[in-house]
Amino acid sequence: MTTIYMHPTAKDEIAKLSDGSRALVDVEKTSEGQRYGFKFTGHCHPNFWCSQPLQDGLTVRVDSIDGPEQFKIALR
Repeated sequence: MTTIYMHPTAKDEIAKLSDGSRALVDVEKTSEGQRYGFKFTGHCHPNFWCSQPLQDGLTVRVDSIDGPEQFKIALR
C-alpha cells in the first residue's frame, strides 16, 4: 500500500508519496462536492479520481491494467 501525504485543501497541490514519488492532485468542484484527481509522474502508479470526501486514513483501491493497487490518504 502506498501512502499519499497531502493537505486537506480545496486547491491543486503536489503531493508526496511514501515510495518517494510525487503526484499532482487536481481539485474540481462538482454539484455533489469536491472531486480529487490524482495524476502520478513516471508511470509508477495508475491515475485515478476520488469523489468522496478525503479523510485521514482513507484507503482507496484502484484497479488498472497492471492489477489492483491500494492508496492510503494521510492528511497533514
